[in-house]
Amino acid sequence: MTYALAEVVERIKPILSRKPEVELVVLFGSYAKGRRDLLTDLDVLVVMSSDKPFVERIAELYRELHVPVDMDLVCYTPGSSRT
Repeated sequence: MTYALAEVVERIKPILSRKPEVELVVLFGSYAKGRRDLLTDLDVLVVMSSDKPFVERIAELYRELHVPVDMDLVCYTPGSSRT
């Protein structure tokens, strides 16, 4: 099954909004700028409260989101996103 990136964005919104530790989600990169073609991926920044190491936070989000498209996910804590 082929998924449009717009469908995937709509699919991940409720998943992230149900997580109380998620404080901010930002879509950035070529898709957010309107440059959408067959090579476009999703670039997503998530700021969330967590004591887990960086790699564990990202791995957990990838598992939960389980998106069928290329996605670059960056996950920071509130303090680390300000440095």
